[in-house]
Amino acid sequence: MQPALRIAHRAGPGGVRVVVVLGEADMDTTGQLQAALRKAVAARPAPAAVVVDCSGLEFCAAAGLNALLRGREAAL
Repeated sequence: MQPALRIAHRAGPGGVRVVVVLGEADMDTTGQLQAALRKAVAARPAPAAVVVDCSGLEFCAAAGLNALLRGREAAL
């Protein structure tokens, strides 16, 4: 079964990197989410900020929230 999480990266205004998250963030998809956030933070040229658009997120378990927090720590 394929993970029920889709992630897209796009450039936003003023050097902002936007990570669009769709579907479900849970234990099965945490690695995918963490990898996408690391990729956004490490993008070159360095982004002015990283925005995570969770408006399409249908479900977020504690593991998904933890991945978002780890992404924040990596960005700092």
